[in-house]
Amino acid sequence: MTAREVDRRSNLPHREFVRSYLDALKPVVLTEAVEGWAALEKWTPAYFREHWGHREVLVRGGPRHKNSEDRTYRLSELVDLVLKSSAREPAPYLYACKIHERFPELLSDISPPLRYALPDRLRSRFLPGDRRHPEGLMELLIGGTGTRFPQIHYDSHHVHAWVTQVYGEKEFFLWPPDQGSCLYPMEEHPNKSEIGDVENLDIERFPRFAESHPFRTIVGAGETIFVPAGWWHTTRLITNSIAVSLNTVSASNWGQFSADIWAWERDARPLRWVLKRAYMVGAGMALSIAELRSTFL
Repeated sequence: MTAREVDRRSNLPHREFVRSYLDALKPVVLTEAVEGWAALEKWTPAYFREHWGHREVLVRGGPRHKNSEDRTYRLSELVDLVLKSSAREPAPYLYACKIHERFPELLSDISPPLRYALPDRLRSRFLPGDRRHPEGLMELLIGGTGTRFPQIHYDSHHVHAWVTQVYGEKEFFLWPPDQGSCLYPMEEHPNKSEIGDVENLDIERFPRFAESHPFRTIVGAGETIFVPAGWWHTTRLITNSIAVSLNTVSASNWGQFSADIWAWERDARPLRWVLKRAYMVGAGMALSIAELRSTFL
């Protein structure tokens, strides 16, 4: 699979990041975005087994797991599987584990906040309560050598994704939004692809995949990849891995996010949908003004 490289930048000025990557909806690897995180010194599989091994976590099933059903593990059990993981026998992959709910004690290890990801409108008081995340929407990801994310996807509601590698190395595969038709979106979940393993797929079943032009990059410990809204992606763990993912909304994806969160009401409750969309347009304008003012204060 021929692939293009993702830009890698160090000491990138925030304004240049906004202009060249955030507003342009272009991925980038930031090599020095989280200097100062205690997690970079502390977090290892052994650390999680020793300090949090008694904590239970829900591991979601998928085509790359031995069991396709969701399953609850003690973290010590999961770490033992991670330490034995291989490409032939990959460990289950912990993802979608909200840190502020399941491991609030870890929040101090991943501060200060990722400055490139601010301001984050998911934290805003203007956002309806069921959509607001005052602590930020951060998730813990733990997996073993050879493990893959279950499928190609883009993050729901067109949020931006930031993945900071804390321990180990992970390979990313990314496709621009306009190549979605080559990735066989699922009818019931249009942000998810029917394709699992991109390096060992059935080309007769997915012939249009050969027309896609992916980006490919490796993210190491201390590095952060920015995956813009609507970009399809999946991962392969090169080594045992611990990472933190963050989802955000900014002016650059506010329109798509606003259209997505209540899309199901468009036909079922058209009047409520119109009112909510009008509110989100107004809230977006207010947030843009506030953000502009803060830039010059």
